[in-house]
Amino acid sequence: MEPLRRDIQSLVRVVREELRAEGADGAGYSDFFIANAINQAMGELSGIYPIRDNIVITTEEGVNEYSIVEDAVIDDVLRVIYDGAKLDGMVLDDYLEVVDKTEGYVRGWLLWGKEIRLVGKVEGNKRLDLWVTRAPNPMIELTDTPETPYYADAAIVQYTIASCYRESKEYERASFHHNIFLHKKAELLQRGVPQGQKGSRVYAKSGYFPPVGTRGRYRRSDTNPGGD
Repeated sequence: MEPLRRDIQSLVRVVREELRAEGADGAGYSDFFIANAINQAMGELSGIYPIRDNIVITTEEGVNEYSIVEDAVIDDVLRVIYDGAKLDGMVLDDYLEVVDKTEGYVRGWLLWGKEIRLVGKVEGNKRLDLWVTRAPNPMIELTDTPETPYYADAAIVQYTIASCYRESKEYERASFHHNIFLHKKAELLQRGVPQGQKGSRVYAKSGYFPPVGTRGRYRRSDTNPGGD
């Protein structure tokens, strides 16, 4: 049995099938319009499912500004490592107060638009690692797979159907499907808990170690009169 495909082409097919189920054949909407609405739906869900990614840049001698992935929407930069050393992020005021940003050891960074700007004398052929969270990339090719989880597809389909009906000025149907989308988005929001790492969690121990006296004996109490 051929495995189920999960790409933009299959999502377009699902949307058309849903439209047929309500009496319309879906022929009035182009693949381009439906695919664009699917990408808009992914953008709506990007706040729930930020993608954790690692961007690697090879530095150039004396170059302090580097463009981050052209089409990526960076939500947050979690860590920056230059030549194996962790750099501290800088606020704009501190960055602007640095008189010569190309002198001294590389000691800080600032995210400005789609650029990362380093402070210090940058050497060539050094590895610059950026640990980031970003929005899901838009799907362009028919074989592109959404970066959102598979269980978000139902919400994406409902958003897209609402967009189709809104395009046809069938506002009642559009509102109906948009409300379904909002309901499914709320469910996804409850499920989309940030990832955790077991090794970094804090655990509370249930046991209690009683106080120790001056001679290494347990202190006496009403429940332990002997002090043993």
